[in-house]
Amino acid sequence: MFKGGIFLTKFCWKYNKKFLFGNLLLSIVNMVYPLLAVIVPSYIIDELLGQQRMDVIASLILLLCVGNFVGGWISIELSVYNMNQKNVLFNRFQLFLSDNLLRADLEQLESAEFLTTKEKAHKYLYGDGRGFASIFDDFTNVITQILTIITLSYIILQLNGIVLIALFVSIILSGVFDAKAQKAQVKINLDKADIERKTRYYSEVMEDHKVSKEVKIYNMADWIKNKYASCLEDSQKFYLQFFQVLGNNAKLKQVLQLAEQLILYFYIATEILKNTISVGSFTMYVSAVTNLVAAIKSVIQSYIRIMASESYFEETDKYLSLPSTIMNDSDTVIEDNEIYSIEFCNVSFKYPNQDSYVLQGVSFKIDSQEKVTIIGENGAGKTTLIKLLLRLYKPTEGHIYINGIDINEINYQDYMEKFGVVFQDFKFFAATIKENLTFDNVDEQHLETVLKQSGIYDKIETLPKGVDTNVYKIFDKEGIELSGGQMQKLALSKALYKDSPVMILDEPTSALDPRAEFELYQTFNNNINDKIAIYISHRLSSCRFCDKILVLDRGRIIQQGNHNQLIENDGLYSELFLMQANAYAS
Repeated sequence: MFKGGIFLTKFCWKYNKKFLFGNLLLSIVNMVYPLLAVIVPSYIIDELLGQQRMDVIASLILLLCVGNFVGGWISIELSVYNMNQKNVLFNRFQLFLSDNLLRADLEQLESAEFLTTKEKAHKYLYGDGRGFASIFDDFTNVITQILTIITLSYIILQLNGIVLIALFVSIILSGVFDAKAQKAQVKINLDKADIERKTRYYSEVMEDHKVSKEVKIYNMADWIKNKYASCLEDSQKFYLQFFQVLGNNAKLKQVLQLAEQLILYFYIATEILKNTISVGSFTMYVSAVTNLVAAIKSVIQSYIRIMASESYFEETDKYLSLPSTIMNDSDTVIEDNEIYSIEFCNVSFKYPNQDSYVLQGVSFKIDSQEKVTIIGENGAGKTTLIKLLLRLYKPTEGHIYINGIDINEINYQDYMEKFGVVFQDFKFFAATIKENLTFDNVDEQHLETVLKQSGIYDKIETLPKGVDTNVYKIFDKEGIELSGGQMQKLALSKALYKDSPVMILDEPTSALDPRAEFELYQTFNNNINDKIAIYISHRLSSCRFCDKILVLDRGRIIQQGNHNQLIENDGLYSELFLMQANAYAS
């Protein structure tokens, strides 16, 4: 119980103690000054109906008004302060959750179950629509209202204990109804997390300018709109359940409220007729009972919300506890930033929840400074092989070694520093060209060199802001939309800038014509003489100058050797090479 509250308290204590102290102080202020409105009016009324001393009346009115004013003013100041501190904490918690997302394995990011868990975890972040850290408001409210209940109960006991007991019974019944309703609401909210994720996906698709071309060319507008409408319709079913629960609960509580009012007013009216209490006392008791009922209901509501928050935290805790099977903090590192061998030993792999293998029994070795091309038809397993080497997935069977060390035993961050990669589906961020290539680790001379090496330097020099030009116009109207070929050259620049001992090009030149691709590969190859290079391409431009060619077919390596050896062997490589040569010749 209260695991989520304890977690959040520790989080606040670590990152923003000001919010904790501010919240506590606000609760004390909000408990004390409203009592003036309960007690003081009764004395004013009794004085008006009794001795009518103007100095006493004036003093009481002044106490009531000034007390309320000062208390309210302090409460507002503290509320504004707390809202700001809560926002500071909210931002820190968002970074905390995003860190978990950024560290997630690729296998997790491709899992619908993981993404739905993340969606549910965000329910806790947003306080189920009531705002972040609302659980603190509930905790402090419970403390405040319990002290208020004690004070008001003492006042009401002067009237009659039976009235107090009757009120408590009624309020407890109301709390039971609320608890059942809240439990149903939490379940509905968690159940609709998956459909909310799908709804947001289609909403984002409609805003994505890159997708808009496909939408217009293939006349997909109605199709996407129907998908979006279907998601909204499914969401509405959950909301209907939600509203029905709220409505039924409100009706039951209305009946209880009627009973409370009948008991209270009939009893106090009877006591006045008996001259047992004064008119001033009547107003005090009515106000005390009204505030007591509100305080007890507030405690019950806060408790129910705290328990609901605990249900949401279970999903957050599950999300935060998901282990990374890839990342580690091992002390094993690659010495001197040098890789003298990469070896696959009988590696097989199948994707999660799949029965068929994408790679089977793959074995090969790449030595220091070797240039290797991996070829094969679509679906042969080329990109999957690279994902395994980059530790985006773990082999289902077999081992991969770097310098004789199993790659899963090497410190993850150190390992990733050893690879410069350009994927076929490379991505750039809405940031400057310089930021996209250097990520704030800027070496101006090295940056200029790699831009020249990749053949994009002259284009960038024509831009008014040069390397400080934004990629895309998302955040800057003066940003640039580069062509496919130019973006690929920029992606090559990023890999070269990293200056890692292993360079991997996974079909990054598909937007270039064959001649431009060949020239780029040659230029690239000439600038990485001291590195291991791995090329993957449908087109075989890189094969002529590579030391070794690996031919993949249906997840297996069926040929190894250099260009001349494989041409002479008259196998799949020879067939593919001659097929492309004839196509270019014609």
